[in-house]
Amino acid sequence: MTERERDKAYCYIDTEFNGQDFKNQNRGYQDVVQIGAVMVRGGSVIDTFSTYIHLPRGMHASKRLEALTGITSDTLRDAPSFERAMKDFTAFVNGYGPAKIYSYGAEDRKRLEETMRHMKLDDPKIGECIKRVTDVMPLIDELL
Repeated sequence: MTERERDKAYCYIDTEFNGQDFKNQNRGYQDVVQIGAVMVRGGSVIDTFSTYIHLPRGMHASKRLEALTGITSDTLRDAPSFERAMKDFTAFVNGYGPAKIYSYGAEDRKRLEETMRHMKLDDPKIGECIKRVTDVMPLIDELL
């Protein structure tokens, strides 16, 4: 790794989404309910980001989400909207360069894009931020 590469910041994102219960009223998509990220430079964590996201009206946390993560409808009740959370995340990422964004698997980006469409969000800054999320799995496969 060159000195210039060591000076760059890299963001690693993980999302949680409201996994479907077949008996739940979820409507065929899975809303993002939490975004967590770490900002890394030179191999060290330099900053973190974490927020829950309020579910759309009439939705509740699935039993699957509760079992896997402990996130409940009460946890999400006073959380910011998806739009507010994504504006905050975009500002976080862009405050470092803008930093490259990596996820462990393609689901994070897919769910962010899906939730953005579902919410009918048309914010170019948020859209560009989501487009920068890169699945790191193919890179890992190349190394192994």
